[in-house]
Amino acid sequence: MDMPPFYRVRQRFDVTSLADVAAAVRDEFSKFDPADEIRPGQTVAVGVASRGTHDLKILVTATVACLKSMGLEPFVIPAMGSHGGGTAETVVEGFAITNGYVTDASPEGHNGGAMHIGNGSNPTVISCSFLGNSASSSGSAGFWWKS
Repeated sequence: MDMPPFYRVRQRFDVTSLADVAAAVRDEFSKFDPADEIRPGQTVAVGVASRGTHDLKILVTATVACLKSMGLEPFVIPAMGSHGGGTAETVVEGFAITNGYVTDASPEGHNGGAMHIGNGSNPTVISCSFLGNSASSSGSAGFWWKS
């Protein structure tokens, strides 16, 4: 089998950081004019992933506060990819996970209304609240499968 040519690649990461993450979030939200797109009382999902995100708690807290100030009802959904092998170094801390719901029609089955952790993942969950979550089968707050 013939192999295509290989090339050496050098990657340089931008090391720019923000002095005040919450202020930067508020500044970005101030540029957003939803006009007639949203109404007070609507819910909005906030996807949260932890890998490589510095100041995650500040970022999410500021985002949720901005959405609430617009009259919206935000809720956090996990976007950290438990199938990617979350380890004990993966930390979910200080979040309220509310009104999660999973049904038989969900791609991952019908377990884990707030969290579905599987395939050997083992994240650390600290000081989180699980309120009003439900599942059509097992684990309304959480479901750990093969972990």
